[in-house]
Amino acid sequence: MKKTFVANFKPIRPRYESSQEHSLEWIARAHAQANVTKESNAQEDLEKMRRFANRFGCSPRHIFERGHELEDFLHHDWERMRLYQLLRTPSGPDSSERTRVFEELAKDMFDRAYSSRDEGCPAHLIHVTCTGYVSPSAAQITYWSFIWRTPRKDPG
Repeated sequence: MKKTFVANFKPIRPRYESSQEHSLEWIARAHAQANVTKESNAQEDLEKMRRFANRFGCSPRHIFERGHELEDFLHHDWERMRLYQLLRTPSGPDSSERTRVFEELAKDMFDRAYSSRDEGCPAHLIHVTCTGYVSPSAAQITYWSFIWRTPRKDPG
């Protein structure tokens, strides 16, 4: 049986990285913000959400840090959020808005990865994401942009 190997991987790290501790704190603050009412106690809500995030979130012993393309996760300024505008929409963005932003950021990441195009059209692309899915995918769009921009040799 012939063996096949996959080699020459070129991982592209996300623009931003946050420790798991920071990520759990962000999640706790986001949930506390989403639950704000006139009758609620903001500090009590935050402490409750911290307990939940630390109990049900993955421990920093198991995840050191997370990579992300969205700047929202770097701060708690809800008015400045691109996607998680919890002051306007406490329930958070709907799936179509999250998908739209995912599509934009995935395309941007592929553009950065293949911006030089010095190597020509890749024979294969493997796109792994745990975040979202759109069709056509950013990998497919990138591949087809190579195909259409590559001069064709006359087969005759």
